[in-house]
Amino acid sequence: MNELLLELPKIGVVSLFMFGAIAIVFTMGFFVIFKCLSLLKINKIIESILRGLLQYMIYACMVIINYTICYMFVFTVCKFIKIHHEILYHYYAFGITLGCIVVSLSPLAELIYSVFCTRKLSQRELKKVEHIIAEVFGRSKLNGLKIRNISIRVLTGKATNQINAYAVGKSTVVLTKRFLDKVDPYLMHGVIAHELGHLRYGDAKQHLFIFSLNLLTLLMFYVSVVLQVILKIVSYIPFVNLVSSVIGLFIFINFWILAKYKYILEYALMSLSRMDEFRADAFAKKLGYGISLSRYLDIYVENGSIGLLDTHPCTELRIDALA
Repeated sequence: MNELLLELPKIGVVSLFMFGAIAIVFTMGFFVIFKCLSLLKINKIIESILRGLLQYMIYACMVIINYTICYMFVFTVCKFIKIHHEILYHYYAFGITLGCIVVSLSPLAELIYSVFCTRKLSQRELKKVEHIIAEVFGRSKLNGLKIRNISIRVLTGKATNQINAYAVGKSTVVLTKRFLDKVDPYLMHGVIAHELGHLRYGDAKQHLFIFSLNLLTLLMFYVSVVLQVILKIVSYIPFVNLVSSVIGLFIFINFWILAKYKYILEYALMSLSRMDEFRADAFAKKLGYGISLSRYLDIYVENGSIGLLDTHPCTELRIDALA
């Protein structure tokens, strides 16, 4: 144990970057193998196991990246308050990273999102959809959905002008105001069933984990930048200004590299996300709402060209699968 503690100060940012790069290369290599095997129509059980392994590998890479961000955050704060003890940087960074992971995995992340990004349904809105929710939720529980209650929320902000619905965390489905106003109730059945499919298979929980973890570490980046600005303002001694500039440049370069790391992982994440959509569609079809969902897709969802970073697959192919 003491030998490990002595080695910790040698694990600096450069080592973390190298370790992260190796992990990402290994993960993307496994992703290529997984995609090739998927095209060969391998056994569904084996495909599910490989898919789960790939997801955990991606999450591990994300944790490594966010740990590096936490380390840089600790480094900046400690320099700002004049603490120069490298082994403490790792202790603090580990504690912060662990805290971010716990918050992101806990119901607190879902609660925070619901409070700040959504609102409850009005009485008129509730009257319009409550019978739909009750019917679809009842069928979903008979087909593997293991939650006691479902929370239906309305999205706030500019995105409310879009016709959209999505699942968040373990038990929340978010609808836009335009969705509630414009979509025929018959078509809503298929959409709600699709979103409950995401809850059934844990897709929404996984997406919220990545979103929350990245958001928390992004806030640390902004704090680091603010500290650098403060250091610039209060510093009048040329030498201090030079040190501040060097630290600021160090942070900027490292965050640029980390952004590229995450961009690479997005290819794998979005590919899995498109697979999740087909799986949620199949769940809606299993509940008896395939035609309802198919008509909704045909009327309201655009069928533009699909890029590597798109979260949803081609609409026409989704409609074919629902036939």
